[in-house]
Amino acid sequence: MTEPISKNLPLAMLLTPCIGRELEIEAAGELLRRDDVRLLTLIGTGGVGKTRLALAIVHHVQSLFSNGCACVFLDSIWDTDGVISAICQQLNIRAVEQQQLVETLKAALKEKRMLLLLDNFEQVISAAPLLLDLLIACPDLKLLVTSRIILRVRGEYELHIPPLSLSDVRGNCTPEELLQSAAVQLFVQRVQAFQPTFQFNGINARCIAEICMHLDGLPLAIELAAARIRLFSPQMLQERLEKRLPLLINGPQDLPFRQQTLRDTLAWSFTLLDSQEQRLFRLLAAFHDGFTIEAAERVCGTGKATADLLTLLLEKSLLQQKEPTSEDRRLFMLETIREYAQECLALNLKEEEMAHRAHANYYLTLVETMESKREHIEHSAWYTFFVQEQANVGAAWCWIVEQREMELTLRFCNALRAFWIANGIWLYEKEYHILAQILLEYDVARATPVLVLAKALVTTGILAFYQHDYDRCVSFYEESLQLCRKQGDSVGAATILNELGKVARLRGQRSDALAFLHESLAIYRTTGNRQGCAQALLLLADVASSQFHQDEALPLIQESLALFREVGDTRGCAAALGIQAQIFDFQGDQKRAQALAEESLVLYREVGDTWESGNALLEMAKFALIRCDYALAYRWAAESLTITREIRNREGSAWALCLMGHARLYLEEEIAGMALLQESLKCYHDLGNRKGVALLLLTFARRSFERGDYSMAQAYGSESLTIFIERDSRLAIIGGLEILGKIAAAQGHYKQATLLLAATTTARSEAGLAEIATSEPSDEQIIAAAQAQLGERAFKALWKEGCVMTPQQAFNASMLKPAQKGTAKTIHPYTPAQITAREMEVLNLMTRGFTNPQIGHQLTISPVTVNAHVRSIYNKLDVNSRSEATRYALEHHLV
Repeated sequence: MTEPISKNLPLAMLLTPCIGRELEIEAAGELLRRDDVRLLTLIGTGGVGKTRLALAIVHHVQSLFSNGCACVFLDSIWDTDGVISAICQQLNIRAVEQQQLVETLKAALKEKRMLLLLDNFEQVISAAPLLLDLLIACPDLKLLVTSRIILRVRGEYELHIPPLSLSDVRGNCTPEELLQSAAVQLFVQRVQAFQPTFQFNGINARCIAEICMHLDGLPLAIELAAARIRLFSPQMLQERLEKRLPLLINGPQDLPFRQQTLRDTLAWSFTLLDSQEQRLFRLLAAFHDGFTIEAAERVCGTGKATADLLTLLLEKSLLQQKEPTSEDRRLFMLETIREYAQECLALNLKEEEMAHRAHANYYLTLVETMESKREHIEHSAWYTFFVQEQANVGAAWCWIVEQREMELTLRFCNALRAFWIANGIWLYEKEYHILAQILLEYDVARATPVLVLAKALVTTGILAFYQHDYDRCVSFYEESLQLCRKQGDSVGAATILNELGKVARLRGQRSDALAFLHESLAIYRTTGNRQGCAQALLLLADVASSQFHQDEALPLIQESLALFREVGDTRGCAAALGIQAQIFDFQGDQKRAQALAEESLVLYREVGDTWESGNALLEMAKFALIRCDYALAYRWAAESLTITREIRNREGSAWALCLMGHARLYLEEEIAGMALLQESLKCYHDLGNRKGVALLLLTFARRSFERGDYSMAQAYGSESLTIFIERDSRLAIIGGLEILGKIAAAQGHYKQATLLLAATTTARSEAGLAEIATSEPSDEQIIAAAQAQLGERAFKALWKEGCVMTPQQAFNASMLKPAQKGTAKTIHPYTPAQITAREMEVLNLMTRGFTNPQIGHQLTISPVTVNAHVRSIYNKLDVNSRSEATRYALEHHLV
């Protein structure tokens, strides 16, 4: 009756491997081996590869069935009679009349032990009861069915077929790791079928993995995309796949017409829905990255109960269900399916506008409700909610902005402020510019409630702060403060005063910062706001610590930490521990400082604060430098650099490069260290951070002095000290005075050296450093030499004069003529045209005669990367060959 399996299976389909389905094949095999499993349905969305998988399963289990296996394809069948006819035709069963076919079929299969594959059953779902009759009549018959829809008959076992596994492209994965993904394997296999020389390598690996992720791991979509490599490179294809459906066409001609384009495959599923199901399907396109049942009911209210319709869409493989939690069940569409739903929704402009408005209003109300509950629920639950709904909230926000709904936009940003801060407010540059434009260019004051406007000004000011737009930040704060005071909103005013204090502290305006923060603290104490008190105390402690008033800072931060713990503010605790670490570090207790910094980092990571986690790593790197553990310092600073660059924390990146550079210098890796410091200097210049620039210039002054290049040392030292005096950076002023004193003494200018070192001693005493850090032995040698050169009497008079001088007076009195170079070789600390640290490593190996492949092997980078570095070096040095680059490097002491 049936042909052997080798003839019964479609051989064309078996010519291609069934990639990434080992688990499903094994699971289906285990089920079909069980006596109680007679009907197994493979359920999955269109394009997920059910037919190819079913054939692989049949091939896998064929030995279990002594009478063989038969495959019946139902893609052209639309009714129950057609199903019976198709089965009989495949099995060569004949009957005189159509009515006799069912009984003839049952009689023919009654004694047979066989497996019958019925493919594409979703369009003949009404024939499902017939399958049950057939199984009852034929005790040794088993059915394997593929369908986009659950059959819903007794005895049915379901095996849901997911898309192919995807790579995690967020990490720094190697091509080998990315190729572990079944989706990527399928893409590569299909391309190599028509381009045998195609290679999956470091150049295209991530791009291909991202294409597969963009296509949801759907085999049909991946195969259609792979076919496009005939014309496009993977990078070009990725750029064109923003819209998937128009590009994914022209599938193999031996497939059914509806499987030759992705749109036709999805349209097939859509036509199987009734009108209410179709309407809900369209409206659900408004959601991004999933939704709750409640959200669907509120946004997509339909005639039939929404929950029932959701169940039907779930059963028809047009919705997926994420792992259910104890409280919530979350549904989502694959992005390829959602794109088709968006196309359907866009055909009715009125329905589209209604869906997006309902979606935006729902999520605005939801985030405002969550913000009002923030102080009364667990932080982790609050934060998890916003992370889970981030895509929907972002889409709702964008739609409201596009509709120019100014008040709703400002309400939205106020409700999102706390989450933006928790999630990394530096990421929201686009939102900042939108809000700034609204507040600066539109007369929103007339139409917006005052408190809404006041809060929006604060939110925009905070965004401006993290975008380093400090002038505009202060302007927004001051306008908001004025509104709050007019409305009698004292707590709102205190919040703004805290923020103004932060800006003033950053700008070195200590007296202004203290005034803002003391006023804020007084308001919080009066209103009994412990959270606000804790924040104000923390900021006051930070200001005191930055001015070396550690005895004043310590009790402030201890009280702040206690209050943060009382109110359960983990992030606040982490911040307070970080400042305590700085205080103990200053007092010389590095062991305790290190422990507090590590505890602070743990807490920041616990609450997912990436910004402050990066900063905490920098503190730990600094402590490691102090302990002379340079390798550890470099590792922590490098880890921080990765984080700060990813989140665009430019201040943090500059500081990380600075610490990495110092660690390399202390490890006697001069070229790499100076290149990192140069890169840090550029960052600080770009940021307009004069203090950061000055600290690096001071380092360059010291390095130049050590090499005997007194001219450069004096130039760097003078420029850095000028900036330190402008900013009243007391500790840094001490370093600047001291290095200039040493430079003067080294050139025999003992009068100037005496004035500078005397002023250094006074500055140390005023900063409370007299007992913590005494003069270095070299300073004592300079003093002894000055006494010998000037005479005891003249030296004492000059010392006394220098001790009463301000740093500026001592600096002015010691101004020297251009210094003379010492006998040591001059090495300029700057690298030309901003050569990077990696390029300096390449240049160093080039001058030693290494070829490009040897350089690649030495630095563990590809030849392509080496070539790129060499070209960049040529451009920056304005040379055309290796010999010219080598000569330049040697002449300018770069190596």
